[in-house]
Amino acid sequence: MKNKLIRRFLMILSALLIAMGFSIFLNRASFDPNFSVIDAISSATKRSHKSSSNSNTAATWGYSAENIALPDMTAYCEETIAVENGSSYVVLKKENLPKNTLVMLSDKDNDDYRQAVQQVTAYYRALGYRIEIRECSETMMLSLAHAEHFDLFLLREEAE
Repeated sequence: MKNKLIRRFLMILSALLIAMGFSIFLNRASFDPNFSVIDAISSATKRSHKSSSNSNTAATWGYSAENIALPDMTAYCEETIAVENGSSYVVLKKENLPKNTLVMLSDKDNDDYRQAVQQVTAYYRALGYRIEIRECSETMMLSLAHAEHFDLFLLREEAE
């Protein structure tokens, strides 16, 4: 009788631990934009991500409206803007910009892209807009862009 009770207790305890672990995993997967299932399975650490992103190779970027695959392309237009340092960028923006804060997406792993986003942000701030920059991984950035969770999206640098 005592062995049966101990066995049932251990089964219930193990079931609770498995349910808790699965719940924590799903919670992180749902609410952490930087969470990757592959990283969780392979035990990749932030240190390995930093060392791979700090490599000496130059990261290039350039997007088009086709990369984003927007469901309603008619709600957006491409605009070429010239910033203070003489560079010009092509930005995808909503036709009807909201009156409050504009949302702009940025790739946190690409320094060149982040600097370009800062220059575009300064341009629109000079026009009187408030800008909220959402930094995330490139995959998440493109996913958010496809879901139309942005007002401004930096596509590419215009050739001089």
